[in-house]
Amino acid sequence: MNFIENLVSLVNGILWDYILVIALVGTGIFLSFILGFPQIKRFGQAAKKVFGGIFKKEEIDTPHD
Repeated sequence: MNFIENLVSLVNGILWDYILVIALVGTGIFLSFILGFPQIKRFGQAAKKVFGGIFKKEEIDTPHD
């Protein structure tokens, strides 16, 4: 049982320390090139969608007697 724990720990350390990090960063860079860097091109549009309504003053309908 101790052997299996050591083996799983070794494989886990290798995957999380090197292979997975490199794969995730590589995939992100690859997709950025393929898709034309949408995270940079559309940053202004995304910011307007997210923060656009924060400073708008909404009219509140109040009933008049």
